[in-house]
Amino acid sequence: MTYKCVVCGRSPTVRSHIVPAAFARDLRDDEPNVVVVNPAEGSVKFSQSGEWHPGLLCDQHEQALGVFDDYGVRFARSLKTYGVTENTMAVSVKNDRPERLAGFALAVIWRWHWKHRLNIGESPLGPYESPLREHLLGSSPFPVSLIVTKPNVTIEGIPAPMAADPVRIRFAGRNSYILRFGVMDMIVRMDRNKWPAEIEAHDTSERSPAHVLIERTKDIRGIPAFRPLIERFGGTA
Repeated sequence: MTYKCVVCGRSPTVRSHIVPAAFARDLRDDEPNVVVVNPAEGSVKFSQSGEWHPGLLCDQHEQALGVFDDYGVRFARSLKTYGVTENTMAVSVKNDRPERLAGFALAVIWRWHWKHRLNIGESPLGPYESPLREHLLGSSPFPVSLIVTKPNVTIEGIPAPMAADPVRIRFAGRNSYILRFGVMDMIVRMDRNKWPAEIEAHDTSERSPAHVLIERTKDIRGIPAFRPLIERFGGTA
């Protein structure tokens, strides 16, 4: 099948990872595959480098988004160096280009949208797709708020960093997405209505350094997003 770039209509297209492959490589460590959980579909897949699509972008536009991907990977890896305790509420993390951190989150959401649109005809972003594309690949502004957290997921007390596909949620009454990358989670507000003041105070979309909240320890069996994984392997959710 011959694909055309969803931006410019040119062929050929290149393999485009929905989430940068570096996250999958870091998560699987010495294991042959990483487990990809799709909470919306209730599915579990195995992959060496995470999910990708062969028909999203030409090389030029894939490289253009790569600027955001590289920044997001470096930021996430830097979180591993921050030692935290049960009493740590938040940490300040170097973030020289906050617009690129926000762009990283938006690029993941945008690619995920196009994977669904090409595969099954759905349009998860709806009216947000065009302004988001113009923001990522042009110069148009896109209002976004971003909360970054460092998760602490365990299985019977053993650290178990977990990742999942983007999920649309209503967070504090706002249209949002939650992105789970294993070493960090992101909540991305997509609409123009601000969060309540107590939540908006943690917005890091324009902060340097970034404000990263430290989540309390959670057993995977108590996290609804990972219920398909527990059921797949015969656990009790």
